[in-house]
Amino acid sequence: MQRLREVPSSTERDALTKARLGQGLFRHRVSELEPACRVTGLARQEFLVASHIKPWRDCDNSERLSGANGLLLSPHVDKLFDRHWISFDSGGELIWQHEAAGEALRCWGIEGANLIRPFSREQEAFLSAHREALRY
Repeated sequence: MQRLREVPSSTERDALTKARLGQGLFRHRVSELEPACRVTGLARQEFLVASHIKPWRDCDNSERLSGANGLLLSPHVDKLFDRHWISFDSGGELIWQHEAAGEALRCWGIEGANLIRPFSREQEAFLSAHREALRY
């Protein structure tokens, strides 16, 4: 809050406040559907990133805050997911095509998803487009 008060422009302060409130709402909605990282199994929310499946910049306002458009992921997994190095099939299995992603996963000791379960229909709609952008 202190840093927010130091922003000189009231317009910029308002925009930053709205963005922060939106992030909190998005994270809450995602955590209602996804209580842990599907890959690592980590459930400690303070260590997880609320990651958009469909990128924020490509979403309309309802998609940006939809819990179905997100996953809670461990930060190193989020990095791969966000850049389309990895994704998930509709049953919840971790998938990748590019050897670089496989190498990173092996180095981290990850052989596949730790928590495998199907996605909801709404999540699957977002994930199908994510899979299409998977790096080969």
